[in-house]
Amino acid sequence: MYLTLTRTRLVAVCAALVLIVCICGRFSAVSDLPKDGKTNEDRVNFAASVGCKVDETVLDIKNVYIPDEFSDVYEKYNLLQKQAGYDLSGYKGCSTKLYTYRVIEGGIANKETVINLIVYRDRIIGGDISATALDGKMLPLKNFGDS
Repeated sequence: MYLTLTRTRLVAVCAALVLIVCICGRFSAVSDLPKDGKTNEDRVNFAASVGCKVDETVLDIKNVYIPDEFSDVYEKYNLLQKQAGYDLSGYKGCSTKLYTYRVIEGGIANKETVINLIVYRDRIIGGDISATALDGKMLPLKNFGDS
């Protein structure tokens, strides 16, 4: 039995291989996201993993829509996300939840601090550590502790 590859079949095979690589890459990127945002305990443990001991009572939960087009402010916020290995651009047009916790230890030095966690489909996809003052500092999730 012989298989004759015509130009059309070769293009079809190459296209199928590219599609498989893209699909596998997409699934691996999604599965690399932390899977620890479903429960309050998961989110508290995640905060601890980035160096923030938090009050286990959620201060606030908001529904947040990530816009289809990023404004300058959203672009700057996404740059902060990228510093911690996150990227919100893949979630444009998605509805998420924003959980806010008061930081007890490991926040910004001498400032009342909160940690905000953005959760999409039970996965933490981003967030920040912020001083609550109007002129307060905002840090990516990887930068923590007496800053």
